[in-house]
Amino acid sequence: MRLALDFDTVKDMWLLETIGINSDKEVSMSDKEILKSFEQNTTYTNKRYETRLLWKEDSKELNSNYEIAKRRLFSLNKTLEKNEELKYDDIIREHLRDGIVERVEMNLDQNINTGYFLPHHAAVREQKDSTKVRIVFDASSKGKGALSLNDCLESGPNLNSDLLKIILRFRLHKIAFCADIQRAFLEVGIAKEDREFLKFLWTKKEGPNLDLSAHNIETLRCKRVTFGVKCSPFLLAAIRRLHVEKYEKE
Repeated sequence: MRLALDFDTVKDMWLLETIGINSDKEVSMSDKEILKSFEQNTTYTNKRYETRLLWKEDSKELNSNYEIAKRRLFSLNKTLEKNEELKYDDIIREHLRDGIVERVEMNLDQNINTGYFLPHHAAVREQKDSTKVRIVFDASSKGKGALSLNDCLESGPNLNSDLLKIILRFRLHKIAFCADIQRAFLEVGIAKEDREFLKFLWTKKEGPNLDLSAHNIETLRCKRVTFGVKCSPFLLAAIRRLHVEKYEKE
């Protein structure tokens, strides 16, 4: 009996047989353009890499989602009142101290119809010995009929190493090393012209509780790569690769 195999089936079988030794997959032209744009928009100053967000070519103006962000902050505040162990305010203060976020002077009563605000919440990871609580931003937030920040951004190509190849490389030497970069995302800076889209609301600690008036709310802005933004995983991986290539011979 003769078995008929189409081209794709044979190709898949061949790739299965050559796992770990076949050449890397061809990079598409669109991905090449994204990588080229990334390299052009990345600088190294004051011992830190700084880059831009990956904007789509046809990205449109973002409408204000201030009211959404304010209601989400009100909901977050009620959650924090019930669970003081999250230490959310301590994280915000630490980020301000370390230059990860910065305060923005703006009159919210007059400017609520302009600009984009990132709602945020706490992601709790009980299994972690450190950094149990992480602030995650919702860059997919948008009003009815409007675009979100993530709608206007590219995700970028996947630059993470193939997991199988990593496992196979453990067979090459007697000793293997692994390492973790502390606050890796937060070590990469975002260019000033894109920080305007990374604003978020927080509670002034002058009053006892948060109310829905603007007088008890202040505006902060992220200066580093942000959890929850569509292109953030690519930006971290691309910076890491750029850094390794830069010092490869050293």
